[in-house]
Amino acid sequence: MRRLYPLAVVFVVLALVSAPALAGGMATFPDGTVLTQSGAAFLCMPGQPDIAQDQTSGIYEVAGELFSVGDDSGQLFRFGLDAPYMDFCDAMRVPRWRSDLDLEELSYIPQIGEFVVSFESRDTKLQFVRTKDDALVLDQELPLDLPPGYKHGTNTGPEGLAYDPTSGVLMVGWEGKPFFRVVERYLTLYRVYAGESEITSIDFIRHVRLPRYIESCCGLYYDAGLRALLVLDRNADTLYVFPDFEPMDKALMDNPQNCWQNAMPVSFSGIADGFGREYRHLSFEGVAIGEDGTLYLVTDPWRSCDFSTYRPVDETQMDDYYRKFVPQIVWFEGFRAELALQITAHYD
Repeated sequence: MRRLYPLAVVFVVLALVSAPALAGGMATFPDGTVLTQSGAAFLCMPGQPDIAQDQTSGIYEVAGELFSVGDDSGQLFRFGLDAPYMDFCDAMRVPRWRSDLDLEELSYIPQIGEFVVSFESRDTKLQFVRTKDDALVLDQELPLDLPPGYKHGTNTGPEGLAYDPTSGVLMVGWEGKPFFRVVERYLTLYRVYAGESEITSIDFIRHVRLPRYIESCCGLYYDAGLRALLVLDRNADTLYVFPDFEPMDKALMDNPQNCWQNAMPVSFSGIADGFGREYRHLSFEGVAIGEDGTLYLVTDPWRSCDFSTYRPVDETQMDDYYRKFVPQIVWFEGFRAELALQITAHYD
């Protein structure tokens, strides 16, 4: 009986120089197990807050390099870290660029070495791209099928992306509005068919409503080794983990929205920046587990849930970096190993 909790790219080796564990930053599992925050970095180059890399959304690691996308600049970023800043950053503009692109999330299709990026606002679509000679080349474009309550061209849209290379199922997470039941959080499932070097076709499968205790869906990650789906909720400062999640099984269920297992919630508190200063608003925008098992989280610039506050309250901590809209990345080493232990212990 299962016991549930209540409720491609250029191959450059990335050297992550992890700062000492930051006091106070914690990821807490339901049984009380705590992982201490390992590091944090501003997503801008040292001494250059004016060229902060946009409102960075989404995170993914491929071959030792980190990748993200810019909400406003329409760019895909390839970067390394030397905490508390970026070590290097290559910015590649998505072709057919225009000034009002709104990129929200990315995932990766390892069979063909392509990224898939979600667009919000005007486009409400997915775009498959590959890197070539430090630039991006377009593959398929997919206008998204809208779940109930959503409209094209709004700022409430596809905030999460995850891909299962075993089944070929691509999952799109829809943000929702927690204060308006009419706009629920959804997971949309697609089947992706890939040839030797490109996407050949994409089939819509279905929309599945996420459990209502998830207040927002602002990031997704699928761990193919653990067969676990991770849903990041910035309104609750929580990462919901669904063990034994088989995307194709979910796609074939008669009533999948009623068949969710209760998630394993991992909560975050005391998260600090690269100088040890604690965030007031975490405002998570992306999640991924790296190849060595490190959990990465990308934050927007300290945005509160009701959009009313963008800055730390303590004015004595304000410096040039805090006056700019500089997103950050934080990480927890050893996360996958602990998550595997938790799944084994609590999900028989």
